[in-house]
Amino acid sequence: MIASPGVESTYVALLRTVARRVMSRDESSLNVLVLADRVEVSLPACRALARNGHVVGAATSTRTSPVLASQAVAHAHLFPDRSAQQEVWRSALRAAVSQYAYDVVLACTDIDVVRLLATRHSIASVPSMSALQAVILDKGALAQVCADVGVAYPRTCVPGAPSDDAVVAATVPGRAVVKAARPAAVTSRGIVHMAGMTAVSDPRAVMSAMERYRAAGLRPVVQEHVDGPKLQAAIIRRAGVTSCRLVALVERGTPAEATLRQLDSSAGLGADGIAALECVADRAGYQGVLQAEFVATASGGVCLIDVNPRLWGGLSFAELIGLRMTERAAYDALSLPAPPMPAEAAGRRYHHAARELAYLARSPRELPSVVSQWSPGDLWDAPRFKDMRPHVVHCWQQARQSSRRWRPAGKRSSHGAGG
Repeated sequence: MIASPGVESTYVALLRTVARRVMSRDESSLNVLVLADRVEVSLPACRALARNGHVVGAATSTRTSPVLASQAVAHAHLFPDRSAQQEVWRSALRAAVSQYAYDVVLACTDIDVVRLLATRHSIASVPSMSALQAVILDKGALAQVCADVGVAYPRTCVPGAPSDDAVVAATVPGRAVVKAARPAAVTSRGIVHMAGMTAVSDPRAVMSAMERYRAAGLRPVVQEHVDGPKLQAAIIRRAGVTSCRLVALVERGTPAEATLRQLDSSAGLGADGIAALECVADRAGYQGVLQAEFVATASGGVCLIDVNPRLWGGLSFAELIGLRMTERAAYDALSLPAPPMPAEAAGRRYHHAARELAYLARSPRELPSVVSQWSPGDLWDAPRFKDMRPHVVHCWQQARQSSRRWRPAGKRSSHGAGG
């Protein structure tokens, strides 16, 4: 649950009640509500939960979401979109929980996280944090957290007001990135959201990027660009104990991850990444699932570049290797015991077929190397043939969007040829 300190005692009592009720069931199954607007995260989450015997509800802001077509979804909910007032969204959540007695709600996007953070409710959630622990969401404040525990983090400039932007832009040497301090925020117009970052290389570009974030209602930060191989890491940590860990090296990107090589989480770079993530979580007082991206530095260490206290885009990879990460996160939020950890397959490579093909289109000479590494069990974006409807719906929607995007350009080009 994400709530203010005033309801924490009620929350603890609720968790104990839910835990007793769940453990008394014959199969210890959960009723789980997945906030499902981000398909690449929520679809594998719903499938993983259903595969392990849990009852899944999915809440989306559109009736045509591919997730709602999945056999894994037992209950479908239509929630207000990002333009809705917070109270309207809160009412939708309460109605869904009341109707189907959900045990826990799972966030899959930054928008979900801030919606939950601004909601007083009595259901357990992933993530779960107080207002003080929400420092983990702020890319500017995270710089001080990392400094406090000796974790490398890009040099970060946080302009306090728009009048400071020009001063910050003038001090940025060489390449840098501009991000929102918090990628999503609750406003009187609903949720404003700008994910990702903008790469910049001169003061004018820095200013332009900061103006875009401010125009959207978000506070910008400017960070130095850090070069090096990228690592993905994730943990579930509570009371100083890490119950689940994952770390992988990105070997090919398009720029999204195409090939991931699992690393040993107890040695080398893998251990460095996990230890750094644990230190940050403990310093912030955050407990639960925490996913991060690191860059392997030339000095042999790791530099933290991003943190997400929720389910993330590489979730299907975590599920493919048997971590049952979605289920573990739900159990952790309810203080229930999780299944045993599988053995790590350090050194094994896993592939995203669509991204690999995009990589090969640009680097055809790499075909022998890519083909030599592939096997059917290593593809984490392989469609589920017993649950194909979501893929068919998604492809159809993508085709319609492409058609709309290209039709006007086609008409203009035909007029030009005729003239």
